[in-house]
Parts: sequence; structure tokens; C-alpha cells
Amino acid sequence: MRRLLAVDLGLRMGMALYEQEEETLRLAWFRSHHFANRQQWKKGVYQILVGIEDLESVWVEGDKLLGETWQRLAEKRGARFFEASAETWRADILLPREQRSGAEAKRYALQKAGAIIDLMGEGASKGLRDDAAEAILFGLWAVAQEGWAEIPAL
Repeated sequence: MRRLLAVDLGLRMGMALYEQEEETLRLAWFRSHHFANRQQWKKGVYQILVGIEDLESVWVEGDKLLGETWQRLAEKRGARFFEASAETWRADILLPREQRSGAEAKRYALQKAGAIIDLMGEGASKGLRDDAAEAILFGLWAVAQEGWAEIPAL
């Protein structure tokens, strides 16, 4: 079993955990989490990472200052760390017309993340927030970058 965690950084952040066992790739979980301040956020990041066994890599996009904490803690756990910009992964996941504005990209991310949940996840997409939706799409892009699977047509 190997696992990849994708994070849309912020005090309000979205996360998606992908797992691959043999040839089967699945979206293990996704969530949004809001932290009131950086101190709570730092403790939360630690708890999240400690709770994931067999974590192979952590991919983040967003606030670079917040990314430093993820990098340090991920590498302590023996996981590889990668950063990417939203513009980079969105270009491979969303059509140009779907990313004319940030609000439009988030709306399409919600739709496409729902399709991914139906395709390879467990649970329902009801109540899905845009930060978790973006983490799901970003994670799918990261999985492709790692060579685990190709990005399915959405």
C-alpha cells in the first residue's frame, strides 16, 4: 500500500488522500478543515501526518509559508514533498473555459471532484467544499505526476 496526500493550503484547507494497492487506485478520503490560527494549524498538520501510515508523498499548493511546515513534517515522516501552483495542475485538469476566473475554476472543481468521488472514492460528495474539491483534483494530477495512473476523462 502506498499513499499520497494532496493539500490545498491555507488556514482553511482541503485535503485528499489517494491510496494504491497493487493496480487499484482509490480516493481514500477527502476533507476540509478550518483552523482559527497558525498555532492550531501547526498542531493539526502534525496530527494529520502522524495519522497516515505508509505515506509516500505529500503534494501542496497554495501559501508557500504554510508549505514549509508541511515539508518539514512530511520529510520527518520519510515522505517526499512536492509543491505545485494551481495554474500548473489546473491546466491539465480543467479546460481553458473552465478556469477563466478563480470562482469559475472552483465551480468546475466541485463538479469534477464529485465525478472522481463516484468513480474511485468512498462516500458521498454531498457537502463537498471547494477547497476539498480542489485537493481531490490536485491529488489526481499528483498521482499522474508520480506515474501511479493516468488522469481519467472527466
